[in-house]
Amino acid sequence: MSIHYPQEIIEQQAKVRKELEKLAKMRTDYLKSTGQMPPSSATSKSATTDVKLVESSPTSGNTSVS
Repeated sequence: MSIHYPQEIIEQQAKVRKELEKLAKMRTDYLKSTGQMPPSSATSKSATTDVKLVESSPTSGNTSVS
């Protein structure tokens, strides 16, 4: 049994997807401009993965060099 959504809902979902894509691009551009993301990584998915890897790293912030 398939669900049939009204055209208005389908159009609204398309607008939301487009806005999310725009925001993801803005985030990626910001991370690149602040040096938090290498310019070679062009997808927003890798930006999220890179940030999570840095945050969850057990050695980050625990070692001090004098």
